Amino acid sequence: MQELSRKIVKRTQAGISVEGLKFKPYSAKYADKRAESGRNTTVDLTLSGGMLQAVQTKDPVITSKGTSIKIYIANIATKDPFSKKFVSAVEKVKKTNKYRRWFGVSKQEREDLIRKIKGR
Repeated sequence: MQELSRKIVKRTQAGISVEGLKFKPYSAKYADKRAESGRNTTVDLTLSGGMLQAVQTKDPVITSKGTSIKIYIANIATKDPFSKKFVSAVEKVKKTNKYRRWFGVSKQEREDLIRKIKGR
């Protein structure tokens, strides 16, 4: 089911929220900082790449109550290119998801997943 985590990452890198809306722009100060360091200013939530690489899914668990899939953030830390400090992916997700809701499954992604699990 890594396909689900890939969909979340692809949607996020395209600048689209869980709700299907375009992310709000980076602040002018942060966009300037990115531009000065040679990075793009398109809102894709990718700086080092570590946070999005940490998005993982586990295989479906089927019980008498239904099917569930766990989406989680792997316990890794990457060096922030600006602060030069190591930051956990979990902390990055908490911070970025507060301003731009990207970590989650959209209604369409959920429906596609249900169809796939049911074999349709």
